[in-house]
Amino acid sequence: MSSAAAGSHLEVIEGSDDWLFLRRYENLQVLDMQSDLSGWSQTHLPTMIAQCACRHEMLAARGVSYVLAVAPEKSSIYPEKLPNEYRLASPTLAELLTTACRQAGVETVDLTSALRAAKGAIDLYHRVDSHWTYYGAYVAYRSIIESVQKRVDVSVVRPDQISYLDKEGFGDLGVHMHPERRGFLQQATVSSGLETQIRAYDERERAYASYTCEGGRGKAVILRDSFATFMSPYLARSFSESSFVAPPLGLYEDMIADLAPDVVLHLCSERALLYEPEGLVDWEARSWRQIYLESHENPQWAHLIRPLRRALAEKRFDESVQLAQQLCDAGGWALEYNLADALIGAKLYEQAIEACDRIEHRGNASAFSYFLKAYGQRAIGRGEAEDTLRQALRMRPQHPRFLYELATWLAHDGDLAGAVAALRTVVARAPGFAQAWSDLSRLTAKLDEKSEADAARQQDAHVR
Repeated sequence: MSSAAAGSHLEVIEGSDDWLFLRRYENLQVLDMQSDLSGWSQTHLPTMIAQCACRHEMLAARGVSYVLAVAPEKSSIYPEKLPNEYRLASPTLAELLTTACRQAGVETVDLTSALRAAKGAIDLYHRVDSHWTYYGAYVAYRSIIESVQKRVDVSVVRPDQISYLDKEGFGDLGVHMHPERRGFLQQATVSSGLETQIRAYDERERAYASYTCEGGRGKAVILRDSFATFMSPYLARSFSESSFVAPPLGLYEDMIADLAPDVVLHLCSERALLYEPEGLVDWEARSWRQIYLESHENPQWAHLIRPLRRALAEKRFDESVQLAQQLCDAGGWALEYNLADALIGAKLYEQAIEACDRIEHRGNASAFSYFLKAYGQRAIGRGEAEDTLRQALRMRPQHPRFLYELATWLAHDGDLAGAVAALRTVVARAPGFAQAWSDLSRLTAKLDEKSEADAARQQDAHVR
């Protein structure tokens, strides 16, 4: 039996003993895609390995530990409850990535094995929801903390500190059945103090929260998705300071420099591995504070900032220009980079440059505003564009997104050697960015550097 509400972003399949499973999530046919992972192993997996290995190396150079853990789908832990027509591939998505990253030197946690070993009378996943229970999350938490403790001395939430209570509810799957299916949803209470420092979000579904706990030890940045919601009461009490970043899309270097954690935990769901990885995901042009804390730090203008950022994300640039101008007129001139961004999207380059000049005149220019100004200058043929882009690079050295733009310009202007030098840094810092490998192969071939061209072409094929 399958059910999906009209216009719903997910579809549900019913298994045995009233267990519901996620069949489709947005455009992902989750169960069907999990049945044959051969294509995924050739396309998505190499890029993910390269990204995780690069994150590990970047953090290790700063003395920060990196731990990767994938939350398995309910179907990966309870395949016996699926309808007979579904057979999942073995090893699973989570197992493939975990094993490959471990072989690449990344600290990983095999949550699939831990949860399978813990199966018993107590359900580890909700029957009417796609997520694990708080008890299942605690099993996963203990495995993660055991791994973290190899490098960082942190506190551990004990079982006797937790009380569980089951309440009736629909869950994210039960609510999509016809009629709606109620079941038990587990709640958890942890008996130790926790203080919330920041809870911020915007309309792009980006969220940031920070906590302090007197009984915790060490500092953590936790890249998290919905599964980590059930684990956060435990993780937040293990560290003296913890920062939860959602969704777990990228690991931003400036965030690590600012927050100075002892460990970065990368917690993602198995279904998220089905999305095609983006090679520059760790290298946003905006700073991490511009991405996550804009509304929080400017609450008086949040009613304008949130729809503005949503319009920018959805590329509705005419509307973005109007909202950004309203924001500036209301007094939010410190956020004028949003207006410059919208004007660039609307191809109003002269106005965008003027906005960036005003930002610089006020003394609050950022790498992002210099990047936007350089883009506008280049679009209308101004010769100073390269110097402006290099100003952005002085503020954020070796930034792959900025460097790739520079390499593109240099190649177009005939400076192949300069473009190749920039691309070498791009692929070193963003090894999962296939287009940079392709360009490096093409340009080194033109420079008659055959061995490097062949190596870059092979790497392009590997991560593409």
